[in-house]
Amino acid sequence: MTSDAGLYFDRTPVHDLAALLHSYNVDEFNSPYRSTVPLLALVKDERNTFRKVLSVCQVSMPVDLHFEFKVDHQSKGRGAPSHTDLMAISEDVCIAIESKWTEPSYDTVGTWLSKGGDLPNREKVLKGWLALMRLECAPQSLEEIADCEYQMLHRAASAYAAASSFATKKRPMLAYLKFTSPETPVFAASTEYYVDALTLLHKLLRPMDLQTYLVEMKMAPSEHFRLIADRPKANPATGVAVRGALQETSLFSFSGDKVYRIGT
Repeated sequence: MTSDAGLYFDRTPVHDLAALLHSYNVDEFNSPYRSTVPLLALVKDERNTFRKVLSVCQVSMPVDLHFEFKVDHQSKGRGAPSHTDLMAISEDVCIAIESKWTEPSYDTVGTWLSKGGDLPNREKVLKGWLALMRLECAPQSLEEIADCEYQMLHRAASAYAAASSFATKKRPMLAYLKFTSPETPVFAASTEYYVDALTLLHKLLRPMDLQTYLVEMKMAPSEHFRLIADRPKANPATGVAVRGALQETSLFSFSGDKVYRIGT
């Protein structure tokens, strides 16, 4: 862990990585292939590599690290808050960091609006996220942003909400950290998908002052990872084993990154 970082689970301070790991529900680790696993391993085991990721995103030290950072849509609609994997907060920046590894692509705004059978409520929630972003040119209709990825939109909104919560001015930023490895399945969304989706988000929303990055991080599993790799998914015993392995061993080696700067 970076020695000069304040460590938090959401907004609650935690003493060390062990306390952080036990702040998560154990079912968050019910598969060793969830992207939270390499993110936590990177922060725990390869301090200099993680510092480099923050540096290329123009984040200066010291920095507070808020894992599972929750932001509400702040609308009159009913909907779950956004849970950003990691909100890194420095003296002048709030950067929402979303990690991806084996996940497929997520629903677009149009697809999300069509689900659930309560379109008026979902429109209220969506407008709540948009309001948080202080858009320079608000879309004329929600149809104009139908092709944006919905999760990506509310992660961006979370960066704005975090930045605006401080008395001293901070800049909102967004970074997607895409892990790649020999175990990455063919159905996982690619680096190119995230570059294109983030580019589309900027094209359609034209958000003010939202510097955005896609960081592709190569990694290789260790022998310790291979010991848990074949454990059954959605099994509580798997969650305990993965959390224990994260705490006690090194699960990956990280070798190089490629950075894409998107938007302003």
